[in-house]
Amino acid sequence: MTVGVPGWIRANLFSSPTDGIITIILGFVVALAIFQSINWVFFTASWEVVTSRIPLYVIGRYPQEFYWRPETALLLISILLGMAWRLWGGIARGFAIAIIIVTLLAGTLPYLGVDLGAPRYDATVAPDPPPVSLREKNRDISDAQRANAIDQKDITTLTGTTYLAGTLDGDEDRSDYYSFTITDAMKFKTILAQQDANANLFLEDVNGAVIQSSDNSGTSDDSITTTIDPGTYYIRVDSQQTADNAYVLSYSVTDPPDLLVNLLFIINFLAVAIGYGLATIRAIGTFRNFLILSLVFFIVSAILVIGTSYIPGLDPVATQDLGGLTLNLLLAAIGIVCSIPIGIALALGRRSHLPVLKYACVVFIEVIRGVPLITLLFMSRHMLPLTFPETVSIDELYLAMITITLFSSAYMAENVRGGMAAVATGQTEAAHALGLRGWQTTVLITLPQGLRNIIPAIVGQAISLFKDTSLVFIIGMLDLVEMGRVTIQGNLDFVDDGHEVYIFIAAVFWVFTFAMSYISRRIERALGVGRR
Repeated sequence: MTVGVPGWIRANLFSSPTDGIITIILGFVVALAIFQSINWVFFTASWEVVTSRIPLYVIGRYPQEFYWRPETALLLISILLGMAWRLWGGIARGFAIAIIIVTLLAGTLPYLGVDLGAPRYDATVAPDPPPVSLREKNRDISDAQRANAIDQKDITTLTGTTYLAGTLDGDEDRSDYYSFTITDAMKFKTILAQQDANANLFLEDVNGAVIQSSDNSGTSDDSITTTIDPGTYYIRVDSQQTADNAYVLSYSVTDPPDLLVNLLFIINFLAVAIGYGLATIRAIGTFRNFLILSLVFFIVSAILVIGTSYIPGLDPVATQDLGGLTLNLLLAAIGIVCSIPIGIALALGRRSHLPVLKYACVVFIEVIRGVPLITLLFMSRHMLPLTFPETVSIDELYLAMITITLFSSAYMAENVRGGMAAVATGQTEAAHALGLRGWQTTVLITLPQGLRNIIPAIVGQAISLFKDTSLVFIIGMLDLVEMGRVTIQGNLDFVDDGHEVYIFIAAVFWVFTFAMSYISRRIERALGVGRR
């Protein structure tokens, strides 16, 4: 009992009676927490608030006709993952396999009846507050009377959630009618729930012909799901009891599966295979070429997602339509990539012997570091425009990019200055002895070694900046966290699902921050940071 697993347990967990009691108590607490967590995740939690709105969390209200652009950017990222799989293996292989599985599911599930789309419009019909749509109690009215009795709503253009009254009077064969109009072929879904008594649900066309019905006995939920063409339709709720019948009726429309969009998801595994194949070529599969391709693909991906008026077919996307996780990743990537050269310039300026340049850099660094990022974002949105003529307008997205980049560059400058200060003075003395000039010593000796020393600090700052991008809600942008909040507060069905939403968001942030940390460790190992 002194060797192997039993020996380790005895030596570390039960070395004394006190240790044994503490181990048993803590083991019971941990086991109970794990059991309760598993029970909640798999049996209690309602994940519809996440699964039914995947596009909103990933890309925000991005126009669906442009979905091919971020998916093309995803193909480029998959090529890089394939190269990383071949070059380093390990967790890079895990990420590549995971993205293959996720994209295959995203491309095939819509054709299996699983709805992963974000509704263009949700409406919940509830007893309170007062109605915004008129209702006709008699089902046998004429078409002309029907058209006059019901307030038309174009739910393809409305936003937010509308609450309508829904109580059927206590007369047999009485009905409530709700109308809606769509301008494109869409997938339609309606659910009748929380009935006081038995009621049936019908979907009718503009002439009153029944398209589909749901006839459930008792007060169980009735639902209708179908794809409908452009036009005006009616939702009819029939009472089957003589008592008053309150109910909750929800309906939504989503775009039907897009062949091109889903095809780009399905062929994602080919992009991973291409990247893996490129890495096997000796002239391409090097760490240096991987970094160059990463920079090029990043620029191309940013142009694809944001759009530009200078390239035909890549119309700019409105700022309010770009959101979700894509916005967080875009702001973080641009912030950290652009802040590195600016931070290096500020660090060199602070080490300069020119007083004007030195103190200008000192003032910039200390002022930016002394102000919280949320304050800088607020000032950039509400105060900076006051310094420009009224005819000059700067998009919120670019304001956020500039503010985050400047904020990150101030911290990057101090990291670079610290890394350069950590280089042994003997390196500088040796460079001078070889006859190198001051700028040559900095560029060839001090700066490269300083950057090598601060790789952990750069990655730590990248992780922190990625999480800080959630602060852009202060200037009205819908990042991943804000999209989750809007989903909860803007839909009556999900008002109690806050735990599920924020646990999902926390898991997403953890996956990306862990990936950054892993990449940092691989780079440190490759460069021998801390060993030589």
